[in-house]
Order: sequence, then C-alpha cells, then structure tokens
Amino acid sequence: MGENGCSRLVFSSSATVYGDPEVVPIPETSKISPQSPYGATKAVVEDIIRASSKASGLRAISIRYFKCVFSHSGNTGSGR
Repeated sequence: MGENGCSRLVFSSSATVYGDPEVVPIPETSKISPQSPYGATKAVVEDIIRASSKASGLRAISIRYFKCVFSHSGNTGSGR
C-alpha cells in the first residue's frame, strides 16, 4: 500500500466480533469476544490493522455491521 501511495484503509468488519453482547444496541466500547471462527478472524484482522497503523502511520477504520438474514425465500429487504 505504501509503495503505491495508499495511506488510508476502510476495513469491512462485522459486529460478530462482539460475540453474544450484554446490551443491544451494542456500544463500540463493548468487549471483543467472538464466538465463531468468522468473528475471530475479523477481530484478528482488526488487531493487525491497528498494529500496522501505529507502526506505519496508516490511517484506518473498521466498520462493524450486522448482516441481515431473511427467513422468507425471495425476501431481499426491498420492502416488496
């Protein structure tokens, strides 16, 4: 990234890094405690990015989101 002049990174993380949260909505100050390999991987990558940022001056942000899963086939969440 540095060789190509890229100094900013947006990482698509996941709210699964919180595991089973104590409160909802989940504040960003909640403990990171993933309970799945997917969540653990996201947490490890966030740690790597954080360490790289401190070492290199990379400006980075991790966006944690919830993936909506619909129980009805064909429902895309479009409001139809």
